[in-house]
Amino acid sequence: MSRAPIFALLACACWGGGSPESREVADLQRSLQTCMTSQVDAVGPDLETIAGWMTAAGDPPERLGDVLRVAADADGHRYGVTVQIDAERRLVYLATTGLMTLQDTSGDAGVVSLLTNLATLNYETMQGKLQLNPATGEVVLSIELETDDGLGQRTFGAALKSLKQSATSLRPKLVRAATSAEL
Repeated sequence: MSRAPIFALLACACWGGGSPESREVADLQRSLQTCMTSQVDAVGPDLETIAGWMTAAGDPPERLGDVLRVAADADGHRYGVTVQIDAERRLVYLATTGLMTLQDTSGDAGVVSLLTNLATLNYETMQGKLQLNPATGEVVLSIELETDDGLGQRTFGAALKSLKQSATSLRPKLVRAATSAEL
């Protein structure tokens, strides 16, 4: 395929020729600019769309105001996963609830061991962000999904599945750390 027509179109666009080709290039440039602008302005899916994705995947959520919640299980321990949208930051935030709390520890040694293991697991694994909510004493595993370049059903579903699998694999390690009597 010859590149001559492409170079001719670019030359007409750059030097403002009045040919039909130059008008076509100008139209294409405007279309491209419109597409780029609309891509940047996209805010991603809303909660209703995400609820539909979760329901279609066989995991219908409960709606609690601006939050979706679905039940999950980590080796017999029931916990929840919440989904929230931060439209300003263009994020979908997935986080566990009820996975573990400081009340599950065995005194000071368990707290120290749990906090040390939280830091270690965050450093060693890339399975989400483990953190301690200081107000509630709850251990939370979370994932943030950016929506400014598009977030689809498959990506969201994979992230939700990954969060649940990570919670299932990390919970036994956290329980062992929390019930440790060693400093």
